[in-house]
Amino acid sequence: MSPKSTPRKPAPAGDLSPALQLEMYRYLRLQRAVEERAEKLYKGGHIHGGNFSGRGQEAISVGTALALEPQDKVAPMIRNLGAVLVRGYSAKDIFSSFLAKATSPNGGKDNSSHFGDVHGRGVVACISMLGTLVPVMTGMALAAKLKKKPIVTLTYVGDGTTSTGEFHEGLNIAALYQVPFVLV
Repeated sequence: MSPKSTPRKPAPAGDLSPALQLEMYRYLRLQRAVEERAEKLYKGGHIHGGNFSGRGQEAISVGTALALEPQDKVAPMIRNLGAVLVRGYSAKDIFSSFLAKATSPNGGKDNSSHFGDVHGRGVVACISMLGTLVPVMTGMALAAKLKKKPIVTLTYVGDGTTSTGEFHEGLNIAALYQVPFVLV
């Protein structure tokens, strides 16, 4: 996809045509291949900081991202590389970010997956602080609901997130206002 492209339109619910299955498999393999290469680069001292893998969890990222409509918003965490790929970023984008290149989506300012494109690809940049994306995505869903815009927001968490105040506050607001927010 080109830098100006938007996410693909999802298949109708329940449609697991051979073409969709092949597309899903391609994203699963691509995430795994990118992460395996990133691990080698990290071990070779080319990626500084940390290297985080979603190995074994690829289907979660790919499946949920493929289910989203183009106007929906997703906030992947560092282990949700499949969602980033589905939403239109390339392996080149990801590696240029890992290697802190000026050509990366974040202009070389970070060597991780802290990049996004809210208006084009519907990707909210990863925030490292556990739990922070829950109220961010809840707020985006609430704003869309108030503006009567038909979008869904989605983010992912791990068990560490559930110990933060942001996690509980975000879920409380989401439930109170019944916003279209999905938490994985």
